[in-house]
Amino acid sequence: MTTIDIRIPYLPGGNLGAAYNRAMDTSPDEWVLLLDHDVTLCTHPQWYHVCEQAIANAADDVGMLLCLGTHGSQYQIPAGIKAVTPNNRRCAPIHQHTAFARQIWNEHRYNLTDLSNVEDPRFTGFFMLLRKAAWEHVGGFDEGMFEVDHKFSARLLNNGWRVLRMDGLYVYHHVARRERPFVPDADSSWQQFRDYTRTRVLPGDCKVVLLSANLNGYDEPKPVDPEHIAGMHAYCFTENPDTCPDGWRWVESPSMNGHNPVEVSRYPKILPWCAFREAANADVIIWIDHNRRVIDDLRPLVERFYQSGHDWAVMGHPNAAYEDLYVELESLKRHPRPYLNGKADVIERQIAALKAEGVPHIGTPAVDNALIMRRNTARARFISAEWWAEFMRWR
Repeated sequence: MTTIDIRIPYLPGGNLGAAYNRAMDTSPDEWVLLLDHDVTLCTHPQWYHVCEQAIANAADDVGMLLCLGTHGSQYQIPAGIKAVTPNNRRCAPIHQHTAFARQIWNEHRYNLTDLSNVEDPRFTGFFMLLRKAAWEHVGGFDEGMFEVDHKFSARLLNNGWRVLRMDGLYVYHHVARRERPFVPDADSSWQQFRDYTRTRVLPGDCKVVLLSANLNGYDEPKPVDPEHIAGMHAYCFTENPDTCPDGWRWVESPSMNGHNPVEVSRYPKILPWCAFREAANADVIIWIDHNRRVIDDLRPLVERFYQSGHDWAVMGHPNAAYEDLYVELESLKRHPRPYLNGKADVIERQIAALKAEGVPHIGTPAVDNALIMRRNTARARFISAEWWAEFMRWR
């Protein structure tokens, strides 16, 4: 049987395409399995054998083999999964997914389905079993974070390679987009959120990076006095150096095809580690909206943040009425910002979703995220990823 090289690609800074290419380039084998870190294979104990059989039955023009999973494109989510776990398929106990995987296996066994001619061939890359020759032929993956799996799939098909699905193989793909375990239920306190983000480990000599953005004139840029940020590294994302205000180092805005300027400006704010290498290498990342001005020395505030033992800090909302999160959401329907025009129905759906998830009125104050302090920890990254997922959920 063919040897399968199993890789979980990763590179600091969130360049998933480069991580995929490095994994493929360094593999000595003909077939390479690229896995997301949140895929659980124990739902099918014989998954490797199923992959071997699929490779043995694949013609020479097959460039990629996929499987079924909990989350992915419409062609990768099996029919009937909602009946198995009706509440939330991602939150269901693993034994339910294992039982469902057994059902899928009994129904389909080694059957392969050709996905080469489907209407929307944007396949999700949580489980990609790739022929290295096909990867080389199409020039590999694009650099970057977003949709690199979709673009690669399309390029394979456009270059004459086929994509097959292993119908009998189902794996659990954990995606925490809507679980948000730190959101309290109706009977708990917001203190749970603060406890969740707290850590006892305090950094010593830290590198502090200050970030901001001014894209398409979205905000009026504010200069910063170097004495107020002594010892820190300040970077501003703009389209060109001329729009970068005094005191900041210019960084070109992220290249994100298919995203509007508001989404592009939110990306470094919400996911600084993915947007900028200097942030990925920092110990503490501070975000400041560009309509805010630093008027005093930030160092005492940073030191207090160190001593607090938290991973994350934001300012309280200046409007006392916003001690109730839902009050702010209602006010956003009338907000003058252009990007909120016509968004009343979206806000209504957000309110309904928060109520359905049990987020209470009392004890869930709105915050002012114009200033955000984060330590470069797994918990801070996790919360940031959840925030981005929630932001994109309502884009």
